[in-house]
Amino acid sequence: FMPNNDCRKCHDNESWKSITFDHKQTNFELKGSHLKTDCGSCHYKEEAGAKVQQFIGLSMECAQCHDNVHGNQFEVNGTTDCKKCHGFEKWDRSNFNHDNAAFKLDGAHVKVDCNKCHQESWVDGKKQVTYKTGKLECIDCHQ
Repeated sequence: FMPNNDCRKCHDNESWKSITFDHKQTNFELKGSHLKTDCGSCHYKEEAGAKVQQFIGLSMECAQCHDNVHGNQFEVNGTTDCKKCHGFEKWDRSNFNHDNAAFKLDGAHVKVDCNKCHQESWVDGKKQVTYKTGKLECIDCHQ
């Protein structure tokens, strides 16, 4: 799985189960809860009743392993870049800045509770919050 089949790139000579691989060497640095996840969760899959290891060719899209509770609202070319809004430590919206959205919050809008505009609804049998409301003009909310 590694160049030159050098097992020491990942394993320790003292204990084969002791993994010393530095994920920063890949295009998928482990952050937040991914640091606490067992390697096998991502790198082992069931195939014909047997566990098979896989290290290359894995998808790096969040929705490959996690539910995309936003549906396709934020897809660009079929992919949602969750990091645009979510931080890895708490999976909160710490990376989101409403100033970069289609509707910049200013004036009294700054104090309005998020769920006043972004409401839950059922889409394809799943509950999701609608973030892209399409309401960008004053008349859309204020009559």
